[in-house]
Amino acid sequence: MRKIDVEIVFVVLVYRNIDDLQNFIINTKSKVKCNYKIIVIDAKYSDEVSKDIENICFQNKLVYIRIDNKGYGYGNNVGIEYANNMYEYKYIIICNPDVEFISTLRIENLCDSEMIIAPQIIANNNKLQNPYWVKENIFSEKLMYIGYKHDIKLFLYVGIFINKIIKYLFRNHNNYIYACHGACIILNYNFIKYYNFKFDDKMFLFYEEALLGLFAKKNNIKIKYDKNIIVRHFEDGSMSISNINEYNFLRDSFIYYYKRYRKLWK
Repeated sequence: MRKIDVEIVFVVLVYRNIDDLQNFIINTKSKVKCNYKIIVIDAKYSDEVSKDIENICFQNKLVYIRIDNKGYGYGNNVGIEYANNMYEYKYIIICNPDVEFISTLRIENLCDSEMIIAPQIIANNNKLQNPYWVKENIFSEKLMYIGYKHDIKLFLYVGIFINKIIKYLFRNHNNYIYACHGACIILNYNFIKYYNFKFDDKMFLFYEEALLGLFAKKNNIKIKYDKNIIVRHFEDGSMSISNINEYNFLRDSFIYYYKRYRKLWK
């Protein structure tokens, strides 16, 4: 079967956030000035919600795929695999439905030589979510690992604080960064094809950015921070380790990442 030619494929993982999806569709129609396709991955919340999401996709001629809720990595991998099978594309954009493009996105604004592009992401509180990590910091990760593993909040806070200090110190020298925020990531087709990158299905939520950053470094790939691509992310821009459910996701994902990848690739 001949693949369909498009310039950009959006992979959007949705979990019951119907209003966000509808706003995302409206925004892309207004701000994305190229031939694109949207693949909606529905991490099933309920049959009723899934039916609404499917209807929205049908009305807007989007690809609809329903899956079990197995997390960020699994859902986006399903979308990437579908895109690879069905489309000849130049870029895949992995993004949350609760984002909107402030700047106009044109294919000519994306540099062919960049494998991974991180846009400027602005949270609701006007905090810049990129760079996620400006520089690799093994010491900071070690402190965070000890903090999560042994529930020592002091180590955890210090590790996070060190990253914030580094981000501030290098705020004017960040054309290329170590890791980008997962709310919106632009991946070149050549990155997907030649490096066969996949998210780890076992990381349910959080720290996929750290894995992508480490993978890029090990393959001598630079992550371009493009401040001319501006995205609004409708969240407060912070992860709360005081929220029990969120903390558990953060802890489990980071411990898995550190033991599986940092120790393996150090």
